[in-house]
Amino acid sequence: MEQPIKTLGIIAEYNPFHNGHRYQIEEIKRRTGAKIIIAVMGGNFLQRGTPAMADKYLRTEMALSCGADFVFELPAVFATASAESFAYGGISLLHQMGCVDGICFGSECGDLAPLSAIADFLQQEPEDYRKQLCSLISTGLSYPAARERLLTRHFPEIFQAHPDLLAAPNNILAIEYLKALRQLGSPMVPLTIPRSDLGYHAEDAKGQFLSASAIRNLIENVNEAMADASLSRYLPEDVQSILANHRERFPLTVDDFSEYLFYSLASLEESQALSLSDMSPDLWNRIKGGRSEFRDYSSFISLLKSKQYTHSRISRVLCHILLQIKKEYLQSPSSGQKIPALYGRILGLRTENSAFLRNIQHFPLINKAANGEQILENFAEEEIPSPAERQTYLHLAKAHLQVDFNAAALYRRALYHKKGTMLPEERRAGIIRL
Repeated sequence: MEQPIKTLGIIAEYNPFHNGHRYQIEEIKRRTGAKIIIAVMGGNFLQRGTPAMADKYLRTEMALSCGADFVFELPAVFATASAESFAYGGISLLHQMGCVDGICFGSECGDLAPLSAIADFLQQEPEDYRKQLCSLISTGLSYPAARERLLTRHFPEIFQAHPDLLAAPNNILAIEYLKALRQLGSPMVPLTIPRSDLGYHAEDAKGQFLSASAIRNLIENVNEAMADASLSRYLPEDVQSILANHRERFPLTVDDFSEYLFYSLASLEESQALSLSDMSPDLWNRIKGGRSEFRDYSSFISLLKSKQYTHSRISRVLCHILLQIKKEYLQSPSSGQKIPALYGRILGLRTENSAFLRNIQHFPLINKAANGEQILENFAEEEIPSPAERQTYLHLAKAHLQVDFNAAALYRRALYHKKGTMLPEERRAGIIRL
């Protein structure tokens, strides 16, 4: 039994919130005695470069109704990034709150020891490993495949016990969470809970547990899905009720953004493209060469996919084109240092625990989107004495916030065109209170 932890952070997408998520919250409370659960949740666009099935406010309501006390938005620049940047953004947000005792994450492995060993190695990243990695990638292997091949050689015992360790997405994220904790020197205690379903891509159920991707497929492909008994088995009752009462707000898929992506691609210049996150000259040439064959979003991803460029990589870079997410938003071009979360945007809270927010100091909390830029300016004036550093902070923080606003506006428009539903304009949207 782990030592008691009062405040626990979870980085998630809740797309949608299902029985596995509820199990994680209940189990970690049982193990640690945690009284406050803070969820850092991706907004309207998520880590695999796809739009969320349901908007972030609906998913916030699901999380609050099923055990979370606070939901903060993971800024879109991190929420749509590779596993490394996604994890660093979420961990840095929780770390800078200064009052979160532990971080809990699911993993297929369920054992911190092998995950920590690999995280330590990758954090140091020896020179010979880097050279071998570059060499393998130059032969046409994707980055994930090259990394797995090298790590299997370095840790034969771990991969003998866990042969599919790096084929499992939650294990990969777990390693990146552990790396981020080390990079930040964070005192937050890491805790992992084994996944309760059969895995991210699994289409089969395990008792009352079914993967989020399988649930989304059911929702997208079954008419009146919420009335379907086979689906309701895998969702908490409160989530079933929320979705059943808001059918006009879901689901959205990548193909609902096809025309927006087509326009973005048609108007994109090479200099702009190469400044975007996850973009390389070779990948840009591939995208540019395929533009004339564009039919819709999903088929364009399939067209661009190759041995070197995975489906997820292609999907993410197209999302970054759509949202105009630049490399400089994630990593300083001058120093090469990673950029942490620069503010905390509150999406929802349970009102009985709202006083907890007073514990968060020296980190800007945005509780009203309309006042976001002023909150950032006030924070910079009070907390950053150097004018140069203040200017750099405000440039990046305002850019991150603008990406969030743009992502919300795009999602809002796509939902209106598909379902005739108009969400509140982002700057006027309030906090979900339960």
